[in-house]
Amino acid sequence: MGNVFDCETNALDPEHFPKDGSDADIVVDPRAQFSKSRLWQVQERFYHSVGRNAWNQAIVPHMMSSNAFVARAYARVLVAFLRDLFLLPSDGSPPRADPSEPVYIVELGSGHGKLGFLIMEMLKEFADAVPTCATENAYPFVLVLTDVAEDNVEAIEERAMMQHYARMGVVDFAVLDATKAPSEPVVLRHSGTVLEPGQQANPMVFVANYVLDSLPQEVLRFDAGSPSFGTLKLSIRREDAYDDEADEDSALGADSDSGSPTDAGEGDSPVADASEEASSAGVSRGHARTRRAFASDKQRAAVWRRADAKVPGLSEDALPADVASLAGKLILSWGWQPTDAEELAELLAAHHPQLPGVVQSLYADDPRFSAARAVLVPVGGARMLQRCRALSGGRYMLLAMDKGHVDARTILEADEHPHVAEHGALSFMANFHCLAALHSAAAATRPAAGAGAQAAVATDQPSAAGEAVPGAARRAAAASTGEHPAPWPRPVCLRTEQSDGLVKAVLLASGLGRADLRSATREFKSTIVEGSPDDIAQLHRGVKAEVPKQKTPLHLATAVLRLAACDPDVFFKFRDVFIERAAPAVASVAAQTDVRADAEAVLARHYHIHSDKDVAFEVGRVCMATRDYGKALFAFQASEALCGRHHVTLHNQGICHYFLKNYPEALRLFEESLEVLPTYASSQVWVTRTAAAIEDETKGMTPHEVEELRAMHGAAVEEQAALHAAPQWAQRHDPGAAAEHHIGHQHLSGDGGHSEAELDGSEASGEEPLSEYGSHSAGHRFPDEEYADYSADDADIHAGMDDAYDEDLGGVESQSEGEGP
Repeated sequence: MGNVFDCETNALDPEHFPKDGSDADIVVDPRAQFSKSRLWQVQERFYHSVGRNAWNQAIVPHMMSSNAFVARAYARVLVAFLRDLFLLPSDGSPPRADPSEPVYIVELGSGHGKLGFLIMEMLKEFADAVPTCATENAYPFVLVLTDVAEDNVEAIEERAMMQHYARMGVVDFAVLDATKAPSEPVVLRHSGTVLEPGQQANPMVFVANYVLDSLPQEVLRFDAGSPSFGTLKLSIRREDAYDDEADEDSALGADSDSGSPTDAGEGDSPVADASEEASSAGVSRGHARTRRAFASDKQRAAVWRRADAKVPGLSEDALPADVASLAGKLILSWGWQPTDAEELAELLAAHHPQLPGVVQSLYADDPRFSAARAVLVPVGGARMLQRCRALSGGRYMLLAMDKGHVDARTILEADEHPHVAEHGALSFMANFHCLAALHSAAAATRPAAGAGAQAAVATDQPSAAGEAVPGAARRAAAASTGEHPAPWPRPVCLRTEQSDGLVKAVLLASGLGRADLRSATREFKSTIVEGSPDDIAQLHRGVKAEVPKQKTPLHLATAVLRLAACDPDVFFKFRDVFIERAAPAVASVAAQTDVRADAEAVLARHYHIHSDKDVAFEVGRVCMATRDYGKALFAFQASEALCGRHHVTLHNQGICHYFLKNYPEALRLFEESLEVLPTYASSQVWVTRTAAAIEDETKGMTPHEVEELRAMHGAAVEEQAALHAAPQWAQRHDPGAAAEHHIGHQHLSGDGGHSEAELDGSEASGEEPLSEYGSHSAGHRFPDEEYADYSADDADIHAGMDDAYDEDLGGVESQSEGEGP
């Protein structure tokens, strides 16, 4: 579902917002038990309503949980897991999995699909290490990308690169709510395969990045041993309840009896008879972004009606027709309801039968939690574990990453009240400490018969007739003959060890012991525990913040980029360093070669989401700086397909063709740039220069010779297009774009058609090939003043892009006012 690690986080401040019953507020939801609050209804409807726009319009950030470093680490763990299952153990025993069936790797909450795409790209790079099997496609796995919102699943499925992987049989898609009934099957949209609970031949893998902190939770505290559960009242400021074009009466709900407008003023909202801590969290930073997502909906937050879906135990107060528009406007008022141990156990058991015992042992019995310290209990995460256990028959590995707590100490060191992060929707800290303990308790025993139980090992064994019996048939035979299954392995729980930092990760395994997962656990420790994603984030952010751009050496920027697995977002932060430090005048040939290779890797891993974050354009600038016009041309074509026609992008394509000596094509592009922006001085200059070059080139030629020359240039252009296959690459990724470009399986030419002597000659002639930047940014410096065509406004926009994307928020325009289409 994205990521919120960089979003605004607010403690519930009792003084910041009005108390209950204030005339300033309209009550959206009276006080209720936290897990039953309509907040969760707003959360779910937000993702259903906004869908792909949650990321396309930069409402929900995604960088920390879905980046190349995390994908590479997960891919290594997954490859090791597959090798643990399918390769013969050293003791000569059979493989731990059925080689005729795939391992299903299910990503929960895929959202934008970026993490799944990057995992597939990394698995492709590690293909030599992946064991081959006797499945239909010879691959031992199927990666299933799922989300609760069907629009998100459709958006992922529409990307042609995903369709390509689906045709290969290694990717599929499904709508899946991880907290729903464990008995529900999962229907794969491409293959039509139905994953029935407990009927998978092999262990499963679940990936849950930035999922847990958005699932329902309970809040508990133990004041001198006496438990209380948190209650929540949702309000909205009166001025936020009205649409810009709506009057007050139309913005309020109608009374069910009289039909007259009503509001929740003083006395209209029941308040629990509990000790009241009117601490509240107001959210504002994402308000403008949420409004932008619904800018075309004139009825956004203007018409109130009763909610379609009622939450049990709550009053029937009105909710807006567009519930998702409440995100970013809600005021959260916190309270506490005393309870007793018996009632608390019943409350928790409704979510997971073993949750009461876990909470009792971890928190109620720990004297450190007796000082009214709030504890978030992941009841939605508990239901997610039940779903994973049921679907896999108790044999699974879960990889989860989120902002959260991994031990009691970090929970005790947190603020008195839970923190709320706002990013269109809301999210809370994930309690991995509780989740891991619950997993250990639940996974310690074999699933009960009738609940999809399977033997711990599902390998083919010879029958009495000497024929191989598939794992599923063998399990049925064992059940009919009374054969005792192998002992159930102890559960595995691994986590990042650093208490400090925001990003935490866990590996939880059930039905597979440490001896079964030697390689996978080793990879998890080496790729995630010893050098965590939080460490990488702190590194590139620290370098960006502490080292001035003009003083950042090329080798430092490249080192950070490579440690981050050539992640496009990290590249975007240091793009100016690569452009300015990789030019032939200041960088060695070896350094330029390395930078070009890094740029190629960046573009290969670019999963385009924001139209105003033009990574492909920046890759083109870097390739231009190193005089690799073939790669630069490909990148600029990718930029045009991803982000639309722009006079600077067209101009830079013309520059590339000019130095590739494709003068007619260069002239066409310069003229096309002027069609977009007739006053663009740089293209005007290059039209004149290119026309002169064409005249010089054809001087003294017969018409036939000129025609042959034009044919030669045309063939060269076609050869470039065939080599880079930009349109085909683009269509694999996003059929909605003209041709979204991605290197994918293509390998770019390294020389771009120029020798070192030709490059040196172009520099000696005073013809500067470096790219313009125009309204994309502050512009690249040209040696001649006449080419320094950029404005102060552009520089401000460029600075804003750096700041916004460094905080992973986005939301800035890519073009200056009055320029471009």
